[in-house]
Amino acid sequence: MQKWITLLLLTSMIACTAAPSLVKPGSAAPAAQPLYYPSGDIANTFAWVGQTRESLGIGEEYVDSFGYVRFVCDLFGHDVTGSAYLQTDFSDESRPVRVMRIWLTDDIANMPITEDGLQSRYGAPYATDMEPYVESKGGATYHYRYWTGEGVIALSNGAKNSYYVLEYSVPGEMPEEIAKRLAGLTAEELGHKTGVYFRFADGAIENLHIDETTYEGLPAFSVTFLYQGNACRVSIVPDGKDLFDAIPFDDAWTEHTGLNGVTSQCRIRPDGVGEIVQKNVFGDFWQIETDNPASIDDLFAFELFLLNNWLY
Repeated sequence: MQKWITLLLLTSMIACTAAPSLVKPGSAAPAAQPLYYPSGDIANTFAWVGQTRESLGIGEEYVDSFGYVRFVCDLFGHDVTGSAYLQTDFSDESRPVRVMRIWLTDDIANMPITEDGLQSRYGAPYATDMEPYVESKGGATYHYRYWTGEGVIALSNGAKNSYYVLEYSVPGEMPEEIAKRLAGLTAEELGHKTGVYFRFADGAIENLHIDETTYEGLPAFSVTFLYQGNACRVSIVPDGKDLFDAIPFDDAWTEHTGLNGVTSQCRIRPDGVGEIVQKNVFGDFWQIETDNPASIDDLFAFELFLLNNWLY
């Protein structure tokens, strides 16, 4: 009996001299820290939408107690953590669980950096709006929506909040604003707005697209198309003759005369793009770009083709 008592005392002493517990008496054990899947650039996570976790090679250890995939990504120069929402796809008989939405929050101080990065990558927001003041949402809430070509990025922030929200999803239908933008203007609508009417023969150009835009902060029209396989871009600025007059033409430019009331200068830029700028008798400014002209003579021929195929 004495031996057993001695053994129990020794065991107790060893237990008492072991490493101290990190949990205070009476408190719950700390929850395990979640693992964050390293996704790289934020755009990589956008590509997850519609995919299953298994097909993406993301292990279960990155799924939190709410059933969300936790990740860490690079958001235009700084690391941010976020969640990929998993949802059962009932449109598929096999009922796969897919990523349906990307969601994260970031410090409000970083919002201008994110806005600049999104605009540089995807263009200006196609829609902005504001929700009225709601105290629980941090005051008036502002929304900015960007189109990636596949889905919608929504930035939101309450005026009183110290953070903003970035959310990405792929809608069932293209947003109306984007559909309208992609549809552009017809040649007839451009004619009504500018007095410029095209008369291109069938097959002379391909992929004609016309849209309203801005040029140097002025209202303008953009015309893009393919001519003999080369991409061509035309910017038309009504009453923009001052833009032409402000260009410091040097020896790199060649004047093209005898163009029926059109004053024209052209050059082949160091990047190989042919550039033509014009001022017509109505005071409109035109900038025309075409990829890879072989020579100034080819650029002149392209300009004559255009002048012979649209009417003021």
